[in-house]
Amino acid sequence: MTRRIRILLLGLLLSPLACMEPYSAREEIEMVVLESLTGCRQWFGRDVTPCLEVIELPGNARRPLSENIEGFRYEEGVRQRIVVARYTISNPPADASSYEYRLLQVISRERIYTPVFRPFGVLSEKTAD
Repeated sequence: MTRRIRILLLGLLLSPLACMEPYSAREEIEMVVLESLTGCRQWFGRDVTPCLEVIELPGNARRPLSENIEGFRYEEGVRQRIVVARYTISNPPADASSYEYRLLQVISRERIYTPVFRPFGVLSEKTAD
């Protein structure tokens, strides 16, 4: 009986720790997600994985974004202007990012036609469907 009471008391003492917010800061960022994926090299290995290529606004510098954007659906051939919430994670694991992204709003979507070179140098337009 006393063991059950101790476990119950321990649970009551630790329960506020489970509800603590794991984030230390939040900021809203407007960015453009480009129409094609790029390669991200993992810091711990030689593997290259596909990831989003974004432009954080204001600015025009492209950079790979290896983190997922919660609520965002990527489409090949579609350039999307979005607003995301970027959370700074207080104590991230050693092998993980210190940021988490969540979609707040899709401002615009634009289908981009990418020229494709065919054999013998014939130029045609390819639509990403």
